[in-house]
Amino acid sequence: MIRVIIRRMGRHLIAYPGPWLTCFIGLLVLPLFTGHIPFVRFTAEEIIVVVHPRSIAVHTVYHFRNPFPFPVDQGYILPFPEDEDHAPPNRIELLQCLPEEKPVFVNHFLGKYRFSVYFPAQSNVIIRLFYEQATPRGKGTYILTTTKPWGRPLEKAAYRLLPEGVRITGSNYILTPDPYGAYRWTREQFMPLADWRFTWKEEKTQ
Repeated sequence: MIRVIIRRMGRHLIAYPGPWLTCFIGLLVLPLFTGHIPFVRFTAEEIIVVVHPRSIAVHTVYHFRNPFPFPVDQGYILPFPEDEDHAPPNRIELLQCLPEEKPVFVNHFLGKYRFSVYFPAQSNVIIRLFYEQATPRGKGTYILTTTKPWGRPLEKAAYRLLPEGVRITGSNYILTPDPYGAYRWTREQFMPLADWRFTWKEEKTQ
């Protein structure tokens, strides 16, 4: 009985290849446009987190490269922590800076923040992201482990904490203070094994 069903399915596939081929191509392309399978390369990031007593403001610069001799329309998912320590993000602003400056539309769909970027053949693209997030417990997280699906480490990565009315009390990545009252850490050939978590205490004014 099973062999009969398989033969009939095979004959149907041969007789009507169009719908089956369309479905197959759709299954291949859908993960690319939804951001589940990265196609271009994520090469570097620069992150500045301004820490306020009950919120953080995050400024990011993402560097991408399309190494292929053909254009790519790549979809992405923006990862935000949302839990008892982090309210949903607000004031999400996304801007493409290279090869041309233009705003990028962010869509909230199926519980995820999504966007897509067009990459000309063999091009570099720079994206700037800004968002704010309420953090009522004095704890912040910047998600790093989403680098893994890209399949290769970041060539360069730089991270800074700028305290505003707070005192930084902890970080799971070792911080180096700078002369301007901020803290930083950097990596090369970086494949993160853990997200960046940091804590702070509000400084009481006299």
